[in-house]
Amino acid sequence: MEDFRTEEEQIEAIKRWWDENGKSTIVAIVLAVAVSFGWRYWQDQQQAHKEAGSMVYAQLLELLSEPQLSAEQQANVSNLSAQLQKEHSGSGYAVLAGLASARVAMDNNDFDAAAAQLSSLQGTNLSKELAALVNIRLAKVLFSQQKYDEAIKTLGGDMQKFTAQSAELRGDILAAQGDGAAAQAAYQEAQASGGADGMLQPSPLLRIKLESIASAAGDQG
Repeated sequence: MEDFRTEEEQIEAIKRWWDENGKSTIVAIVLAVAVSFGWRYWQDQQQAHKEAGSMVYAQLLELLSEPQLSAEQQANVSNLSAQLQKEHSGSGYAVLAGLASARVAMDNNDFDAAAAQLSSLQGTNLSKELAALVNIRLAKVLFSQQKYDEAIKTLGGDMQKFTAQSAELRGDILAAQGDGAAAQAAYQEAQASGGADGMLQPSPLLRIKLESIASAAGDQG
């Protein structure tokens, strides 16, 4: 009987505890499960979003690998770029899409559109390397618009791996302004700072530019 009473007391104690705490315990369990499920769902959605962006960007890269784009291909680049900028704003995909749009505008000699696209990227949260790439592209556009002082100013920041290209472009701008001595110095800087990566080297025309500037300086002397 003593054992029976003890068991009854235990059962009663459990009932009292359940009456006092059961509902809150269920709520806590439900909330924990919901939070866990919600977090996993959010992660899955984020991953799917990234993968979708990656697929669109892969299509964009495939188009941009062509040296010359047809009108249809340019339209596809514009559409894919707009999609990335809309659906993945604030991401690296959006920045690269902006660069692609600017390239198409440049190919069509629409310098105002290219400059607007690149200028819109300058204030965004870019890595140093992407910021340098945007600046050198914008400087090329400004050079084409004969906005020489603005172009030089755009090249004044940290150009990261694009130092050689930046120096050569600065030389082109200075040469267009008639400052042969400064242009020659910029070309020499480009020649000295050419990196190991062939894509980041000065152009093959750099030697010709240097010889031309030196010849012009000799003639003036």
